[in-house]
Amino acid sequence: MTIEADLRALRRELFDTMQEIRSVQELYEFQVELAKHILASEQATRGGNRDAHKAHIHLLRRLGDGLAWMLLHPHTIRQLAKNPSAPPSLKSQAQGFEGTLRAAAEYTDTGVPVLVCDITNHLTIGDLVLCFHPELPGLVECKTRFLPQTAMRGRTGRQISRMMGTHKYLKTGRAKVYGEPEPRLTIQVDSEANHSFGAVGTAVRAALRAGVGVTAQSDHDVVWAVADQEDTPVVPPEVLDLRTRFEEPCIACHARAVDDPDLLVAPPVAWPIDPDAQFALLETDVLLFHLVDVAHFAAVVTQHGRVARVESARKGSDEYEHTFIVETDGKYHTFTSNPLLDVLYGYQTIESTVQIMTEAASKVNSIDVLHASEPPDNTARPKYVFIRSIEEARELSLRSHGMPDHAVVGMPDRLFDRLNQMAKRSGSEGPRRQ
Repeated sequence: MTIEADLRALRRELFDTMQEIRSVQELYEFQVELAKHILASEQATRGGNRDAHKAHIHLLRRLGDGLAWMLLHPHTIRQLAKNPSAPPSLKSQAQGFEGTLRAAAEYTDTGVPVLVCDITNHLTIGDLVLCFHPELPGLVECKTRFLPQTAMRGRTGRQISRMMGTHKYLKTGRAKVYGEPEPRLTIQVDSEANHSFGAVGTAVRAALRAGVGVTAQSDHDVVWAVADQEDTPVVPPEVLDLRTRFEEPCIACHARAVDDPDLLVAPPVAWPIDPDAQFALLETDVLLFHLVDVAHFAAVVTQHGRVARVESARKGSDEYEHTFIVETDGKYHTFTSNPLLDVLYGYQTIESTVQIMTEAASKVNSIDVLHASEPPDNTARPKYVFIRSIEEARELSLRSHGMPDHAVVGMPDRLFDRLNQMAKRSGSEGPRRQ
């Protein structure tokens, strides 16, 4: 067997193990195993087969991304991805990453599902994500050397500040996150996205069985999959026929989303389709294509409004950037190309996507966001206080009335546990982790 075949067999073994996760302990153990194999391939890249091991590491991290998309809301993941950078090397972190895994084990013992950020592509804020709730997880930054007097300086200070701002945004729906010029604001909508994964599963199963599968969902949306890429045309004749009827055809191949995590859509291993189809898509044994008529966005009218027009500008030799102008109650709002990416790569239906866009635009009209009072400017790093004893805790409580909202208090774990025990005996509320 070749090294590529060996690594593929290992990925299949890990993928099958992932399907059997039923508890927080099994979730933790799987991530430890995933980290072990990422580290092994990082060390192996020094020798031969560098490209094979780099591709292997990337696909292992896509398994990690799959866990995140199973446990967290898409909006949450997109906020936790707003520190874009190349995934960190586990080899270079040495004892630091071992400490992160120990911390993950401690939280796992409390019954909390824990995600280890450094074995994913998408989770770039914090070291651990505690999945208390899909839309409001806990965020943990782990440090092997922690000096309270310098905690908010340099790289560590930036990391903690960004993490605290992101957590506040997820908790309150509005926050100024460190390093960003404008505050973030959430617009809550009642509409839900509908997906066409049934058509995806049908097309992929047909491709695995017969080499090609085509599912025409409507006169503006078609999905097809190709497995036998040597003997089968990448675009089957029936798709070419449909394409001629589209006013503004736009096509996407799922392989781009597998290769490029920056698209921020769920990887195939998190899709609700057959596991064999998931793995075939992860490995690109099957190529999945999605062709939509972008002009159909403007044909959908909801109770909130409509897409007045879709503007496109050439971004590259064969790529366009689309902008959506949404009209509600006589007012116009501009949306980026993200809704189209959700349709092309996330398999949202155009109808439900327009429903979400128009409802969001109508709520912007009603709350007058542009003139709302600005939140406190926490571009400056949050105030950080570290206490070491019960006496220091008492002193802090006496003078805490004037502390800013974005202050944070740190303490050793043993002091945290002792304060909580004292609070339980007195019937009061003890400190809470953030």
